[in-house]
Amino acid sequence: MNTHVLLLSDDELLSEFLRIDLAGLSIGLETAGSWDDAAVRLLRHDIRALVVDVAIPLLQSLQRIRTVRMLNRSLVIVVIASETEEASGVAAVRAGANSYLVKSAVPRELVRHLTDVPVAATPSTGATSLGRVIFERHAFRIVIDGTPVALSPREVSLLGLLILLHGRPVSKQQIQDAWMLAPSGWAGDRRRGNSVQVYVHRLRSKLAGTQLTIRTLRARGYCLELNSVRPHEVVPIR
Repeated sequence: MNTHVLLLSDDELLSEFLRIDLAGLSIGLETAGSWDDAAVRLLRHDIRALVVDVAIPLLQSLQRIRTVRMLNRSLVIVVIASETEEASGVAAVRAGANSYLVKSAVPRELVRHLTDVPVAATPSTGATSLGRVIFERHAFRIVIDGTPVALSPREVSLLGLLILLHGRPVSKQQIQDAWMLAPSGWAGDRRRGNSVQVYVHRLRSKLAGTQLTIRTLRARGYCLELNSVRPHEVVPIR
């Protein structure tokens, strides 16, 4: 199974039924119980679709859906809402989801819906503009005021995770997990210990003087701050 769907939900019954139906289509299912866990898994290239249960805290979900869409325009995002949460489903679509389904829909209907949602005709370039910085993850670089700066695979994975969870602490364990789940050839060396600090230091140096700041949070990890970057300045580029 080279294609996977990521389900963000704590509904174990839904997860099991969906896993069985997707297996019949040779599609694997991964599950996450929180956005922190989902962010690590979304860095994998073989995640075709993200299914979000709005029972997960709504305001956080809307913010994360916007960020995920910013980083990946070709990812299919489907939101599941109960009959009484229709407004939440509509809000999620406005935030960047492709569509939403009422939760009473059987998993088989969700599978049909996922396979019917068209994938973008033009593959995403993986480029995101963040104020003066353009993050080109597929090209392994950032561009600062027109000047390209190369990034190692681990730096790309680290920056992508920090952007997905910007404003929230990202632990060393999450970063190491993201490296281990990265596509083949991305993970580089397998050193542990102080390697996280080393890569954070390198990335900080490359972002110096920009609006992106990586803060160290004692005993909690790291946090990316988008200083003076206005919402309209954070946009995906095809």
